Amino acid sequence: MRIGIIGAGSGGYVAAIRAAQLGGEVVLFEEKWIGGTCLNAGCIPTKALIAGIHAAHLAKESSALGVQINGIKIDVNKLHNHKEQVVQTNVKGVEYLLNKRGVKVISAHAEIVSKNTVIADGQTYQFDKIIIATGSKCACIPSSKIDGKYILSSDHILSMREIPNTILIVGGGVIGLEFAGILSALGCKVTIVEMMDRLLPLEDEECSRAAMKSAINLGCVILTGTKVTNLFGDGDAVQAELDDGKEKVIQRFHKALMAIGRSPNLDEPSLRRAGIEFSKKGITVDSFMQTTAQDVYAIGDATGGYMLAHVAYAQAKVAVCHAMGKDATPMRYDNIPRVTFVRPEIASCGLTSSQIAERSLKVKWSKFSYMASGRARAQGIKDGFFKIAIDDEGIVKSAIVVGENAGELISFFSQAMTLETPINMLEEVIIAHPTLAEMCVEVIEVAAGHPLHS
Repeated sequence: MRIGIIGAGSGGYVAAIRAAQLGGEVVLFEEKWIGGTCLNAGCIPTKALIAGIHAAHLAKESSALGVQINGIKIDVNKLHNHKEQVVQTNVKGVEYLLNKRGVKVISAHAEIVSKNTVIADGQTYQFDKIIIATGSKCACIPSSKIDGKYILSSDHILSMREIPNTILIVGGGVIGLEFAGILSALGCKVTIVEMMDRLLPLEDEECSRAAMKSAINLGCVILTGTKVTNLFGDGDAVQAELDDGKEKVIQRFHKALMAIGRSPNLDEPSLRRAGIEFSKKGITVDSFMQTTAQDVYAIGDATGGYMLAHVAYAQAKVAVCHAMGKDATPMRYDNIPRVTFVRPEIASCGLTSSQIAERSLKVKWSKFSYMASGRARAQGIKDGFFKIAIDDEGIVKSAIVVGENAGELISFFSQAMTLETPINMLEEVIIAHPTLAEMCVEVIEVAAGHPLHS
């Protein structure tokens, strides 16, 4: 079976590898980056920067553990060199995997002519199935335009080696908060403006409170319930018009970062030619990632919804299996882990408290503090908590972890939700002592009504 995949980002390259594993003849089209935004200008490079900053934080706090370190300083150039080496190594790794599986990579823009035909670089390709994985781009407020000089996207920030004295971050979601942590640690005075009444507005209010505390600890100025109605260049800086609903003020910053989210990359003429239904929110797909056009699938950010690399991975596997006539499990989204890599990390999985209320679900909330963990105290960790919601059948419907390694620890609950494992079985899980992961079972014991260390 001939499979054509448009886009080599998180969804596209995984789809290509899986299709080749299943015996498909695969052609992968990519006009810009192997690995897409996540690998080249998103998840991986930001985490490489955060790793260095986290190490500096630990060094500064190590005196409480008896380690005396003086003159801690972050070398911005070395930090960026580390980031670039990480990206290059990962890209080469993906290229190696594609080559090893016999995937043909075409470095050109591809257009769908019909549900089975693609044109790229003047050549026509016929396929049995097509998978669209065109990703997304940085969104911008209507009154302004990203110029790459003063009004920046996350792409520009990642290549910026001269740290500005002040920056306005437009958007208090995951992207805005992670860059706020990076830039403030490098000496920049950060102002975060969020249109909604709280940071991380799409997450549980408990996560928003943790995000606010984190941003305050960084020294950020936080303006919630405030719109940026205009941004314009002013010599060597940016003027921002801010509207909190009561008054409009103008403030001046050296740079502005647009972090209001991302919008799907949609080749609208191609989609119309193929009879594929779409909207500004993304391409319409069913639970097997099939579009309204027979033989055409869409995955990843191009479909809207959760714009996360691990969601694209999962969608890619579902789409390929279904397209190639294999047993495919339909996509589900009630078990998706979400992580904001600030300090401390904020992770969640499942429904938010507002979604639980909207669905009139009866749940019991339970909490466990990092301070009750022997390993946390041994590491000098003072802040952090677990919070879970259990329904009447003993199934975890929501989980929040705020604290050290929260992004790793949330996976326990994602697995529990995926398998719909009741808490009486989760209690039987034995986790090595002393570890932070023990707290996953500790909070389950609280929910079951017989906590040991709480």
